[in-house]
Amino acid sequence: MLFSANQQTLSEASAMLKDKDTLLLVGNGCYLAEQVKHSNSLALSQDMAARGQTNTTIKLISDSEWVELVASSDQVISWLD
Repeated sequence: MLFSANQQTLSEASAMLKDKDTLLLVGNGCYLAEQVKHSNSLALSQDMAARGQTNTTIKLISDSEWVELVASSDQVISWLD
């Protein structure tokens, strides 16, 4: 989960992602939606809307889908800045 709008934080997180990993943009991380290159990336729809982000290339998920994603994941790493 990327909570930061810092480009450097996105670069560091992206460098650690494997193909099967999911990157979830949350909060201010949604400001970086246009710059995300990882194929398995998601963003919280509510957070995107609250920040006026209208990216159509990244899949949007609901809060309940976020909970399901975290519950089904083996490991969750959060990047904050």
